[in-house]
Amino acid sequence: MGRVLAILCVLAAGMVFAVPVSAADRRMHQGYTIEITVECLDAAIAALHGLEGFNVSSSVTFVEPHTGLNLRQASFTRRVDVWAFRHTQAMLRELGEVTSERENARHLGAELTQLDTRLEVLAQELERLSVLMAASTTLEVLIAVDNQINWVSRERDRLMGRRNQLMADAQRAEIQIWLTEETYVPPVSAGFGRRVSDSFLGSWNALLRNAGNFTVFMARASLPLAIWLVILGAVLWAVTRQMKKRRVKRMGAIHETITGEAGHE
Repeated sequence: MGRVLAILCVLAAGMVFAVPVSAADRRMHQGYTIEITVECLDAAIAALHGLEGFNVSSSVTFVEPHTGLNLRQASFTRRVDVWAFRHTQAMLRELGEVTSERENARHLGAELTQLDTRLEVLAQELERLSVLMAASTTLEVLIAVDNQINWVSRERDRLMGRRNQLMADAQRAEIQIWLTEETYVPPVSAGFGRRVSDSFLGSWNALLRNAGNFTVFMARASLPLAIWLVILGAVLWAVTRQMKKRRVKRMGAIHETITGEAGHE
């Protein structure tokens, strides 16, 4: 009987030490990074959109490290529910050749415990300030208490927002996905005749481009000159016409003078 009691005591002690202190201590934020080389980047991105979760950020870039090597890369930050993390991880590994993957977890229990303690203290402070406001009899005290209540309320809201963010992080895993598509295009060797023909066509096309650019330049340069010539022509025509009118008027005056003198004689 004593032996049975001893065994039961040992099992009970083991169960006590095996149970965590609180549920918050088991909270963690799952993180995962994977780098994959794929044959077709577009197909991999389409398959990625069909998986669980949603993209927080994404980018696609194209680089050409050296001649003949075209390289496209894409990066995604994706969040999935913790219950779908392992399935999503397995599906990602099937997109192509996995070159690197890292898995990490950030424990949130300690921070959540601190937040809960701080929120409890703020709640007690708000209750105390409410009682103090109800018992206040002067305007100065009421204003001071009201300002303190506003500050405590803002601090409580800030901490509640942080706590809600941590709880959301505990429910979703964050996955960093790097996709690389590598395509090698071998150089094409051309014969002597093809090289001469390409060189002649290149020179001819360059000549045509230069002639076109020169024509456009001349057209643009001659437009202001043409405008000035039109203006100058109009001014000269007006001046010439005015001078002709004055000459005709002067000749008429001279003719009248000569005719008048002849009549007197």
